[in-house]
Amino acid sequence: MKGTKTLCWWALPPNNQSPQAVRVASLILLVMFVPLTVACYPVRVLQQPKLKFEVREPSGKPIAGAVVHLARHPDSSRSFAGGPPVETSALTDKDGVLRFRATHDWQVAALLPDATATYYIWSWCIEKSSYMPSVTNLIRPAEVPDKVIVIELRPSQEAVGCSAATAGGYATRPSGVM
Repeated sequence: MKGTKTLCWWALPPNNQSPQAVRVASLILLVMFVPLTVACYPVRVLQQPKLKFEVREPSGKPIAGAVVHLARHPDSSRSFAGGPPVETSALTDKDGVLRFRATHDWQVAALLPDATATYYIWSWCIEKSSYMPSVTNLIRPAEVPDKVIVIELRPSQEAVGCSAATAGGYATRPSGVM
C-alpha cells in the first residue's frame, strides 16, 4: 500500500529506515535480549574433591584392601537440586592409601532465585571385614581437608559395614543388611 507506514521497522528497506527508528528498535532489542544473555553465566562446579586417605590400624599398620565409599550429594542449602547421592567406591593399596582426583563440571547458572548451579557436599565411609567402619558425613567444599585424611579402623568382632548412602550420608549396619 503506497503511502502507508509500517510499524515493523525491520520490514522497511534499509534506505527508508530513519535513524530514530533504528535507535528505538535497537533499544527494544537491547531491553528484550540482553537480560537473557547477561543473566546466564557459566559456573565451574566441583564434582569430586581431591582426597587422599591413609587407612591404618590404631598401631599404625596400613590396612590394604579397605573399601572407601565416597558419595556426592546435591547441596540443597545452595540450590533446589535434589536426587539421590552418587556413589564411588575403591580399595586402598598395599600401603593403605587411596587417592581421589578432583573433578569439575561446567554448569549454567541464572540470576534468578531458583536457577542456580547445582553444588555438592560429600560423605565417606571406610570399611573392611573384622574392623569397625569409619563414617564422615556431609562435608561442604570449604570443609574438605587439603591434607592426608588418616583414618584408624579399630578391630571388631561384630560384622558391621557401611550402609548405602542416603540424603543424610552413610551409617553403619550389620554386614549382610542393606
